[in-house]
Amino acid sequence: MPLEPAVSVRDVSKVYLSGDLRVEAVRGVSLDVAPGTFLALVGPSGCGKSTLLNLIGALDRPTRGEIVVGGVSLGALDDDALTRYRRRTVGFVFQFFNLLPSLTVAENVALPMQIDGRPAAAVRERVARLLEEVGLAHRAGHRPAQLSGGEQQRVAVARALANDPPLLLGDEPTGNLDTRASQALTALFAGLARDGRRTVILATHSPEVAAAADRVVRMRDGEVVEDAAAVAR
Repeated sequence: MPLEPAVSVRDVSKVYLSGDLRVEAVRGVSLDVAPGTFLALVGPSGCGKSTLLNLIGALDRPTRGEIVVGGVSLGALDDDALTRYRRRTVGFVFQFFNLLPSLTVAENVALPMQIDGRPAAAVRERVARLLEEVGLAHRAGHRPAQLSGGEQQRVAVARALANDPPLLLGDEPTGNLDTRASQALTALFAGLARDGRRTVILATHSPEVAAAADRVVRMRDGEVVEDAAAVAR
Protein backbone atom coordinates (compact mmCIF):
# COMPACT_ATOMS: atom_id res chain seq x y z
CA MET A 1 0.00 0.00 0.00
CA PRO A 2 1.30 3.51 -0.76
CA LEU A 3 2.08 5.83 2.11
CA GLU A 4 -0.50 8.35 3.22
CA PRO A 5 0.09 11.75 1.62
CA ALA A 6 0.85 13.81 4.74
CA VAL A 7 4.30 15.45 4.69
CA SER A 8 6.27 16.66 7.70
CA VAL A 9 9.61 18.49 7.31
CA ARG A 10 11.49 18.95 10.57
CA ASP A 11 14.47 21.36 10.87
CA VAL A 12 15.80 20.30 7.47
CA SER A 13 19.00 21.72 6.01
CA LYS A 14 20.95 20.82 2.89
CA VAL A 15 24.59 21.80 2.44
CA TYR A 16 26.55 21.37 -0.78
CA LEU A 17 30.36 21.42 -0.74
CA SER A 18 32.47 22.35 -3.75
CA GLY A 19 36.12 22.54 -2.80
CA ASP A 20 36.32 25.19 -0.08
CA LEU A 21 32.90 26.57 -1.00
CA ARG A 22 30.01 25.69 1.33
CA VAL A 23 26.50 26.43 0.06
CA GLU A 24 23.57 25.99 2.43
CA ALA A 25 20.71 25.58 -0.07
CA VAL A 26 18.06 24.88 2.59
CA ARG A 27 18.39 26.23 6.14
CA GLY A 28 16.44 24.77 9.03
CA VAL A 29 13.09 24.45 7.27
CA SER A 30 10.13 23.03 9.20
CA LEU A 31 6.83 22.47 7.43
CA ASP A 32 3.72 20.32 7.81
CA VAL A 33 1.51 19.67 4.79
CA ALA A 34 -1.94 18.20 5.40
CA PRO A 35 -3.32 15.47 3.14
CA GLY A 36 -5.14 16.82 0.10
CA THR A 37 -3.38 20.21 0.12
CA PHE A 38 -2.35 22.04 -3.06
CA LEU A 39 0.77 23.90 -1.90
CA ALA A 40 2.88 26.34 -3.94
CA LEU A 41 6.54 26.91 -3.05
CA VAL A 42 7.51 30.33 -4.36
CA GLY A 43 10.56 32.58 -4.30
CA PRO A 44 13.43 33.80 -6.49
CA SER A 45 15.78 31.47 -8.33
CA GLY A 46 18.28 29.93 -5.91
CA CYS A 47 16.02 30.35 -2.87
CA GLY A 48 15.99 26.61 -2.13
CA LYS A 49 12.51 25.63 -3.29
CA SER A 50 13.69 23.07 -5.86
CA THR A 51 16.17 21.62 -3.36
CA LEU A 52 13.40 21.24 -0.78
CA LEU A 53 11.20 19.56 -3.37
CA ASN A 54 14.00 17.12 -4.23
CA LEU A 55 14.47 16.29 -0.54
CA ILE A 56 10.74 15.56 -0.08
CA GLY A 57 10.84 13.41 -3.20
CA ALA A 58 13.93 11.52 -1.95
CA LEU A 59 15.96 12.54 -4.98
CA ASP A 60 18.47 13.83 -2.42
CA ARG A 61 19.06 13.41 1.30
CA PRO A 62 19.12 16.25 3.84
CA THR A 63 22.35 17.15 5.61
CA ARG A 64 20.38 17.65 8.81
CA GLY A 65 16.80 17.17 9.93
CA GLU A 66 14.02 14.71 9.16
CA ILE A 67 11.35 14.30 6.48
CA VAL A 68 8.35 12.12 7.29
CA VAL A 69 5.75 11.08 4.71
CA GLY A 70 2.69 9.18 5.86
CA GLY A 71 4.27 8.57 9.25
CA VAL A 72 7.43 7.02 7.77
CA SER A 73 10.80 8.77 8.12
CA LEU A 74 12.63 8.84 4.79
CA GLY A 75 15.93 8.75 6.67
CA ALA A 76 15.05 5.30 8.02
CA LEU A 77 14.58 3.80 4.55
CA ASP A 78 17.32 1.85 2.77
CA ASP A 79 18.04 2.30 -0.94
CA ASP A 80 15.54 -0.35 -2.05
CA ALA A 81 12.78 1.17 0.08
CA LEU A 82 13.58 4.66 -1.23
CA THR A 83 13.30 3.34 -4.78
CA ARG A 84 9.85 1.95 -3.98
CA TYR A 85 8.92 5.26 -2.36
CA ARG A 86 9.90 7.22 -5.48
CA ARG A 87 8.09 4.74 -7.73
CA ARG A 88 4.83 4.32 -5.82
CA THR A 89 4.37 7.17 -3.35
CA VAL A 90 5.66 10.15 -5.34
CA GLY A 91 4.88 11.37 -8.84
CA PHE A 92 7.29 13.90 -10.36
CA VAL A 93 6.55 16.56 -12.99
CA PHE A 94 9.42 18.75 -14.18
CA GLN A 95 9.75 21.93 -16.24
CA PHE A 96 11.17 19.93 -19.13
CA PHE A 97 8.78 17.17 -20.06
CA ASN A 98 11.37 14.34 -20.18
CA LEU A 99 9.18 12.18 -22.42
CA LEU A 100 10.87 9.43 -24.40
CA PRO A 101 10.68 10.60 -28.03
CA SER A 102 10.69 7.10 -29.53
CA LEU A 103 7.60 6.04 -27.56
CA THR A 104 3.99 6.98 -28.19
CA VAL A 105 1.97 8.97 -25.66
CA ALA A 106 0.35 5.77 -24.37
CA GLU A 107 3.71 4.00 -24.12
CA ASN A 108 5.24 6.90 -22.15
CA VAL A 109 2.38 6.79 -19.64
CA ALA A 110 2.55 3.00 -19.39
CA LEU A 111 6.28 2.88 -18.62
CA PRO A 112 6.17 3.42 -14.80
CA MET A 113 3.54 0.71 -14.45
CA GLN A 114 5.53 -1.71 -16.59
CA ILE A 115 8.62 -1.06 -14.46
CA ASP A 116 6.48 -1.76 -11.40
CA GLY A 117 5.45 -5.12 -12.85
CA ARG A 118 1.74 -4.39 -13.39
CA PRO A 119 -0.26 -6.84 -15.57
CA ALA A 120 -0.54 -5.72 -19.20
CA ALA A 121 -4.34 -5.56 -19.18
CA ALA A 122 -4.37 -3.40 -16.05
CA VAL A 123 -1.75 -1.12 -17.61
CA ARG A 124 -3.80 -0.63 -20.78
CA GLU A 125 -6.92 0.14 -18.78
CA ARG A 126 -5.19 2.69 -16.53
CA VAL A 127 -3.41 4.39 -19.46
CA ALA A 128 -6.75 4.89 -21.19
CA ARG A 129 -8.30 6.28 -18.00
CA LEU A 130 -5.39 8.66 -17.33
CA LEU A 131 -5.30 10.00 -20.87
CA GLU A 132 -9.03 10.62 -20.65
CA GLU A 133 -8.49 12.46 -17.37
CA VAL A 134 -5.88 14.81 -18.86
CA GLY A 135 -7.86 15.28 -22.08
CA LEU A 136 -5.50 13.44 -24.41
CA ALA A 137 -7.28 10.18 -25.23
CA HIS A 138 -7.27 11.22 -28.91
CA ARG A 139 -3.46 11.55 -28.84
CA ALA A 140 -2.62 8.11 -27.43
CA GLY A 141 -0.86 6.92 -30.60
CA HIS A 142 1.08 10.14 -31.25
CA ARG A 143 4.72 10.69 -30.41
CA PRO A 144 5.85 13.63 -28.23
CA ALA A 145 7.22 15.63 -31.18
CA GLN A 146 3.70 15.72 -32.64
CA LEU A 147 2.27 17.44 -29.54
CA SER A 148 2.24 21.02 -28.31
CA GLY A 149 4.17 21.94 -25.17
CA GLY A 150 0.99 21.98 -23.12
CA GLU A 151 -0.01 18.56 -24.41
CA GLN A 152 3.43 17.14 -23.66
CA GLN A 153 3.24 18.40 -20.09
CA ARG A 154 -0.20 16.83 -19.65
CA VAL A 155 1.31 13.54 -20.81
CA ALA A 156 4.03 14.04 -18.19
CA VAL A 157 1.32 14.55 -15.54
CA ALA A 158 -0.46 11.37 -16.65
CA ARG A 159 2.83 9.48 -16.46
CA ALA A 160 3.46 10.89 -12.95
CA LEU A 161 0.04 9.59 -11.90
CA ALA A 162 0.54 6.15 -13.45
CA ASN A 163 1.13 4.28 -10.18
CA ASP A 164 -1.52 6.37 -8.37
CA PRO A 165 0.89 8.12 -5.98
CA PRO A 166 -0.60 10.02 -3.06
CA LEU A 167 2.04 12.76 -3.39
CA LEU A 168 2.58 14.76 -6.60
CA LEU A 169 5.62 17.06 -6.84
CA GLY A 170 6.19 19.58 -9.64
CA ASP A 171 9.29 21.71 -10.29
CA GLU A 172 8.25 24.71 -12.42
CA PRO A 173 5.80 22.53 -14.38
CA THR A 174 4.25 25.53 -16.18
CA GLY A 175 7.57 27.29 -16.81
CA ASN A 176 7.79 26.43 -20.52
CA LEU A 177 4.10 26.87 -21.36
CA ASP A 178 2.09 29.72 -22.83
CA THR A 179 -0.61 31.40 -20.76
CA ARG A 180 -3.49 29.25 -21.96
CA ALA A 181 -1.64 25.95 -21.49
CA SER A 182 -0.39 27.10 -18.10
CA GLN A 183 -3.92 27.91 -16.94
CA ALA A 184 -5.21 24.53 -18.09
CA LEU A 185 -2.40 22.67 -16.33
CA THR A 186 -2.86 24.69 -13.13
CA ALA A 187 -6.55 23.80 -13.11
CA LEU A 188 -5.60 20.14 -13.57
CA PHE A 189 -3.26 20.24 -10.55
CA ALA A 190 -5.93 21.95 -8.42
CA GLY A 191 -8.45 19.30 -9.40
CA LEU A 192 -6.06 16.48 -8.51
CA ALA A 193 -5.81 17.77 -4.93
CA ARG A 194 -9.47 18.72 -4.56
CA ASP A 195 -10.86 15.28 -3.69
CA GLY A 196 -8.40 14.94 -0.80
CA ARG A 197 -6.77 11.77 -2.07
CA ARG A 198 -3.60 13.44 -3.31
CA THR A 199 -1.25 16.11 -1.95
CA VAL A 200 0.24 18.42 -4.61
CA ILE A 201 3.39 20.50 -3.98
CA LEU A 202 4.67 22.72 -6.79
CA ALA A 203 7.77 24.92 -6.93
CA THR A 204 6.86 27.85 -9.14
CA HIS A 205 7.60 31.42 -10.18
CA SER A 206 4.05 31.84 -11.48
CA PRO A 207 1.68 34.14 -9.54
CA GLU A 208 -1.24 32.40 -11.29
CA VAL A 209 -0.19 28.99 -9.98
CA ALA A 210 0.29 30.43 -6.49
CA ALA A 211 -3.15 32.04 -6.58
CA ALA A 212 -4.74 28.68 -7.44
CA ALA A 213 -3.08 26.91 -4.51
CA ASP A 214 -4.61 26.32 -1.08
CA ARG A 215 -1.41 27.45 0.60
CA VAL A 216 1.66 29.45 -0.44
CA VAL A 217 5.06 29.02 1.19
CA ARG A 218 7.56 31.72 0.25
CA MET A 219 11.29 31.00 0.49
CA ARG A 220 14.33 33.23 0.45
CA ASP A 221 17.99 32.29 0.96
CA GLY A 222 17.04 28.74 1.87
CA GLU A 223 14.54 29.71 4.57
CA VAL A 224 10.75 29.94 4.80
CA VAL A 225 9.89 33.62 5.17
CA GLU A 226 6.10 33.43 4.69
CA ASP A 227 3.51 30.70 4.98
CA ALA A 228 -0.11 31.57 4.25
CA ALA A 229 -3.27 30.55 2.49
CA ALA A 230 -3.38 31.70 -1.12
CA VAL A 231 -5.36 34.76 -2.13
CA ALA A 232 -9.03 33.94 -2.67
CA ARG A 233 -9.51 32.46 -6.10
